[in-house]
Amino acid sequence: MSVAYRIQDEPIGERRGLPAFDPFWPLLAMMFGGAWIGTAAFAYNAWVLRGPTWTREIGLAVATLIGAPVILFGLAMLRTSGMLPGSSLSYAMLVIVAWKLGLAYWMFFLQQNSHALYEYFGGYHGRAMQLGMLIVFAGGFLKGRVVAAFASPFWQVMVS
Repeated sequence: MSVAYRIQDEPIGERRGLPAFDPFWPLLAMMFGGAWIGTAAFAYNAWVLRGPTWTREIGLAVATLIGAPVILFGLAMLRTSGMLPGSSLSYAMLVIVAWKLGLAYWMFFLQQNSHALYEYFGGYHGRAMQLGMLIVFAGGFLKGRVVAAFASPFWQVMVS
């Protein structure tokens, strides 16, 4: 019987040959392209990296998208009940931006260590940087079309 030493965070198994992005690129995609592409990039990265917190990262990506319309609904309820004056509504909408960017930074920090180990153990480097830049630019270019795809304010807040 042989017991091998194993680092707890060491990648195990096949990586499916897919490139993993530096978490910097999904963060930029979130900032410039919106939550629709940023959260998708973070979830993809979590799945490819399979770090110790990959399920949490995917959960945070889903929470980012679902939380924004929930916050909007809460602000609408406060507005209709008179607790939130109309003059402060635009400032209250910043809570949604803070929600999305706060969770994006959290996912960024969770993925940093996993990505560093991925690179250290010979992860696919190929064109990951070019693909990351492509995601950022494509997200910025397509953001207006994706946001305008449905007239629902909940959709627009969720994906923007």
